[in-house]
Amino acid sequence: MKDTLDEVSSQLHIYQDFPLNAGSPPSHKRQSLITPQIYFFVRNHGSVPDVDALSYRLRILKQERVLLELSLDELKNDFSSTSVVASLQCAGYRRKELLEHQPIPGEIPWGADAISTAEWHGVRLRDVLQVVGIDEDTRHVAFLGLDTIYRENENIQFGASICIEKAINPEVLLAYEMNGEPLTPVHGYPLRLVVPGYIGA
Repeated sequence: MKDTLDEVSSQLHIYQDFPLNAGSPPSHKRQSLITPQIYFFVRNHGSVPDVDALSYRLRILKQERVLLELSLDELKNDFSSTSVVASLQCAGYRRKELLEHQPIPGEIPWGADAISTAEWHGVRLRDVLQVVGIDEDTRHVAFLGLDTIYRENENIQFGASICIEKAINPEVLLAYEMNGEPLTPVHGYPLRLVVPGYIGA
């Protein structure tokens, strides 16, 4: 855990050590539109995975059949890259105010510190999906991370889904850089999905 905590500034408000959750200092939001990576708020539901970038593979599956597998180098070299400036906001943003009226057991009392903005750089999700083809009957794209959460007496991969209309929007990225630097583990290293306009994504 020490290595993970070392990735974030001492100026962040640490709500939890495990899973690591920390709020971004409001003073830095007022200084610049872009939040430096070290001051970016941190939201985790489970442990931060230790990922070897050389062995990492992005896999695209349909009905449990692997359609495409890409290394990070293949993703960077075989696809055009682009950048998007987008804010991420936790769904619990300003929950602290709600808790003053109604208790919500087990939830983090986020203040106005669960939002930050970065310039994300990577490849368009749409471009990668087009390689495997998008069937007319496709309605959603589901994503599974390498981080796990404990639910109902078992560890499961953390995931989410978005509708296909959003997935093929050119602003949706498979990002490997944040503010011109590689992602750190607490922010999704080595690759994360960025979905502008969606809570927590």
